Amino acid sequence: MKNLHGQIQWTNVFYLTITGQTLQKVGNVRTDWNAGAISQQNFYNDGWVEFRFPSNKYAMMGFGAFNTSVSPSSIKYAIYAHINGYLYVYENGSQLPNIGKYKPIHPQFTATDVLRVERSNGIIYYKKNGVTFYTSTIPSSGPLHVDCSFMLANAAISVINYMFGLEWTGAQNESWNEPGNWNLNRVPTVTDHVIVNACSTCPKLSSPVNVGTLQLNNGSALDLDNHSLTVQTATIINSSKLKSNEGIIRSKDFVEMKNSAFNGGITLEKSGGTLNNCYGGNIFSPKVKILNSSTNTWNVSTQAQNIVKNL
Repeated sequence: MKNLHGQIQWTNVFYLTITGQTLQKVGNVRTDWNAGAISQQNFYNDGWVEFRFPSNKYAMMGFGAFNTSVSPSSIKYAIYAHINGYLYVYENGSQLPNIGKYKPIHPQFTATDVLRVERSNGIIYYKKNGVTFYTSTIPSSGPLHVDCSFMLANAAISVINYMFGLEWTGAQNESWNEPGNWNLNRVPTVTDHVIVNACSTCPKLSSPVNVGTLQLNNGSALDLDNHSLTVQTATIINSSKLKSNEGIIRSKDFVEMKNSAFNGGITLEKSGGTLNNCYGGNIFSPKVKILNSSTNTWNVSTQAQNIVKNL
């Protein structure tokens, strides 16, 4: 199966060896839930991760909002591989009572079974070989990372694939509207979570664009030209470069805006959503306009080294 996004990049790695996309607890560490890692990548809307448990040695994988520890307590939604050969579900650090051996839902697993934890339209699904064996009753929203935890020495998890949104590749040219510039070979639509990572060939708009979520990560760049980019939910701008000739980003929420450079006549407009607090470290050209047409507060810090200067 072709990997959609390349390899997951792991951080907060404890007592693991990582070979390709297989994570394994080292063999000389005590028996405890003291090994794990969390992905650097995250997603805000729909997404999933697929994986296998090559050995039944107590391990779990799923999603966490952030890493507070390497124990299961930091994982919000996870499939847990028990040494007895059965799958369990962990949510918010607790094992669900109705899944596993001798329970109403008692899926077994082998080393070849493909497991998936997926969020779709705010609902978490747990799947084995493409079939849902449990649907969470806890609504899910906000950013999630892939999170994992290991108990026994040599316990392992092999990540097969994941999907966090529609990702820019720049494989053809700088045109946003070229399908070959996106990892799924199609142009983003109003429901897509759009991700632009560090790029040498970065996207440029040639017409108005409407997407679900916009995430500009460290080292990315975007040229609006004189067009509008409408974001239905959240915009995240982190250590990126934006330029424009009187273009606009109109977003329901600006969840994050930090350490970025805004060059030319750019309008940033908050159109709805909730309270937004954005970090500083940004450089704004004198022509940048920040508008709040919502009824909610948008704090763009003036105390955290935001500066205005010609770029």
